[in-house]
Amino acid sequence: MNFPWFQLFLNFMLLGAAVFICNTINASLREARWNGALIFVGFCLLAMVLDFVLMHVFASATSAERTSYANLASMSAWAERVVAYVIPCAVGIVLAVRFRQRWRSRGRQPVIIKTSEYSQSELSV
Repeated sequence: MNFPWFQLFLNFMLLGAAVFICNTINASLREARWNGALIFVGFCLLAMVLDFVLMHVFASATSAERTSYANLASMSAWAERVVAYVIPCAVGIVLAVRFRQRWRSRGRQPVIIKTSEYSQSELSV
């Protein structure tokens, strides 16, 4: 089993692009609406399922047509491709959870301490 460095690098680039684009959209809207990491994880899961289905389509080809797809239609080749999907998905899940925590903490009002009854001054923490 060869480690899929190129596919892994490509998936991390796609994760970065999705996060960058969604952060740019969120900054222009001035609210946290789009979670790029979560969108990437959804597309990544969809890609894994479609890859599995296509692998079985290639594996069911007749022997004359199968020679050109033999290296793609094995379970070991699919497992190599899944590794390139799973690692960026794990990073994307961590980023999505952090995005959600950051979004929830921004909605809270700061704690206000009244410092003086005479001057009506307040200190926000």
